[in-house]
Amino acid sequence: MERYLPTNDLLFKKMLATPGHENIAKHLISDCFGPGLRIKSLVAIDPYSVEAVTRAVADGQVGETALAKTLRDVTYAVELESPSGSTVTVTVEMQALANDRFIPRSLYYLATAYTKRYGISGEDPYQSLRPVWALNILGTRLFDDATCFRIEEFPPHNFAPGADTWQWRLAFLELAKVAANPLLEGWINLLRTGRARPGDPEYLQEAAQVVEYSNLNPEEIKMVDLIEKWRADQVTQQGYYRRLAERAEELNRETEKLNRETEKLNRETEELRRQAEKTTEYAKKLGLLEGARRLLAAGQDPTWVAETMGIDVAEVNALKNP
Repeated sequence: MERYLPTNDLLFKKMLATPGHENIAKHLISDCFGPGLRIKSLVAIDPYSVEAVTRAVADGQVGETALAKTLRDVTYAVELESPSGSTVTVTVEMQALANDRFIPRSLYYLATAYTKRYGISGEDPYQSLRPVWALNILGTRLFDDATCFRIEEFPPHNFAPGADTWQWRLAFLELAKVAANPLLEGWINLLRTGRARPGDPEYLQEAAQVVEYSNLNPEEIKMVDLIEKWRADQVTQQGYYRRLAERAEELNRETEKLNRETEKLNRETEELRRQAEKTTEYAKKLGLLEGARRLLAAGQDPTWVAETMGIDVAEVNALKNP
């Protein structure tokens, strides 16, 4: 039997945004942004719908734009229990493939989600802003250490006295690493294998059932297969572009080496030219001195000889007393 992993874009969104299965998303958010986080209610802003995915896939081809609009992430309005009682926007994204620009992209998405609510209600345009928490789940290693989960929060509590909620929380969960936290370990296992282990919490068992291949309908299977093919093509394309970039870097290094060698040859050529000029001047001077010696031998006046040959009179007098 086929088995695709929950890291597949469609299965990821099906697992986290299917109406009636909000319990899965609640626990993912609380397990990552806890401990002690209690969620009163959670609503997916863009719930899962295979019909919406099908409409977005034109002519049976899965494209980057279609995936980005319908599957790439899930956004929730999350109401927290007291004492906070705040409503926060939470985004969850699955990034299975490596992306060199993922950190600035994740910051951009977080900022966009935050400013999206600016001015939508009330006289004060800032009143409608709400905190945004972003969870980025990565299929590859992003940071060069063994830490599988990290979270950055802004502003710190001492930045705004009296505030009870961070405005921005940016979290990264790397599936390629080992988790020390048993709750995160359960999520990593589920996302890497598509299975829940005996003894895992009920919400992980539920998530495994939601994404089980045998539980998919024919339209979902078609979409999953298309997405897997698209992802394989992306990996091949990334490898091709990576090889092109490596070859370009190699050519740049060779060009730089040739430029250095050319500069060295130019310096050596210039030095040879200066040496040749010095040699020519020296030979010319020797010829003038030899002519002056002959004129002196013929009895000519030293001053006249110096003026005629264009040399210093002292040099002419020195020829008289070698």
